[in-house]
Amino acid sequence: TDSIVNFWVGPAGNYTPLHFDKYANLFVQIVGRKQFFLVDPRYLKEQSNTSSIDIDELEKSKQFPVGQLILNPGDALIIPK
Repeated sequence: TDSIVNFWVGPAGNYTPLHFDKYANLFVQIVGRKQFFLVDPRYLKEQSNTSSIDIDELEKSKQFPVGQLILNPGDALIIPK
């Protein structure tokens, strides 16, 4: 099978909107911290890859569960597709 490999580098203060990827991801935090908001993709199935949902409003509305975590230097997170 073919492998898909992407490598992303973000500067300080980088913001990634709520979205989903077609492939599994391994996220490794090298320097600084990164906050993640994790949402069951079934709640986003009507959205395109990048959602127009505002995560702050989503948290306040309590429409569905939103998991949060912060990665520190040396932490890794496996995110299934």
